[in-house]
Amino acid sequence: MAVAALFANCFAAKLIDHFGAHFMFTLAGFLTTVSTAILPIALRLNAVFVIGLRCCQGISFAMTFPMVGNFVSKWAYVKQVGGVMGVLTSFAQLAPAISDPISGALCVGRWGWPSVLYGHAVFSGFVFGIFALTYRNRPADHFFISDAERYLISIRKPLTSPQTHNIPTWDILKTPSVLAIWVAALGTSFNLTTVFLFAPRYLHNVLGMGVSHTGIAVAVSAFSQVLVKIFADNMRIRIFNSLAAYGSSICLIVICLISNSETKHKLANLILLTISTAVIGFDSGGYYRSASVVACQFSHFVIGNVTLCVVITILIVPVIIGGLVPRDTVDEWTKVFWIIAVVQIACNSFFLLFSSADSARWTRFVPRLTRPRVTTIRGTRLSLPV
Repeated sequence: MAVAALFANCFAAKLIDHFGAHFMFTLAGFLTTVSTAILPIALRLNAVFVIGLRCCQGISFAMTFPMVGNFVSKWAYVKQVGGVMGVLTSFAQLAPAISDPISGALCVGRWGWPSVLYGHAVFSGFVFGIFALTYRNRPADHFFISDAERYLISIRKPLTSPQTHNIPTWDILKTPSVLAIWVAALGTSFNLTTVFLFAPRYLHNVLGMGVSHTGIAVAVSAFSQVLVKIFADNMRIRIFNSLAAYGSSICLIVICLISNSETKHKLANLILLTISTAVIGFDSGGYYRSASVVACQFSHFVIGNVTLCVVITILIVPVIIGGLVPRDTVDEWTKVFWIIAVVQIACNSFFLLFSSADSARWTRFVPRLTRPRVTTIRGTRLSLPV
């Protein structure tokens, strides 16, 4: 799945730009719904079929972050970008926090583990059905949007030609502020991937928590991060990203300092781990907001490549954990937390040096005029592009 997402990420933004967000995200939803529904049958057949379906799910996942960027660039009011970004990017925390407990209950229920996949497929089909019926690519095309709302949404939106679909890829890749966004995303993803994939293992094997309690603890961390994301809106970009990265790193360093093989400080470690995860929610006002400001109409490409950072950490983190934590001891996990803290501090320091709160020059182009349309406003003849 991760490899397929890595491959699909190379084309996701361009496909959304060319075919439209409504069509591509609906197609991605249909693909993941069908793949999930067929997966129980595939598991009884052969591994090749299973790998194919998981690749389809990875391709669908690659569309999520470009879709977030596209929505913000087209639909978000300029003063609410941080809040909108926080709500939209909270799916990464809400999904496992909600689905994991439900999946556990279904697994031990009457219909067993296949009901988990069938249940997810039904829910996915329902949600994407609503999306297909209600979403429109532009605010001007939506039946629930008033003229006043359209005007507010259009404030500080770039005026581009509807025929312009070319993403200035090379110019974007050469922009230091964009590279800073991706580096910050890599540092944050390194932390979150470790926490959401391996925190239950740490809580159970090191802190001695019961299996059922570890799920609740991780869910609390996820929900607290969502709350921080929603309220992280109006502060400066560098301050927000520093709160996310440095705040999380400080909590992890404190865990390292107070933990040893004899004294585990279970409650303190749990609280600090929860706080370290929660404060990362400030990233919605940090590099996410910076991406929407710097890239403007191309934010779907910049934010879309956050998927690349997530996939890279999904591939790397299990290797690191497997090598450093073979026996799940306090000392082994202390090394992991030190590495996470150092990576986050280094990535955010790079972001502080090169980040920007201004739109890049490649967003300020004048589209080529094809044929003029002459109109008259109060006796003055104006030639406007079509």
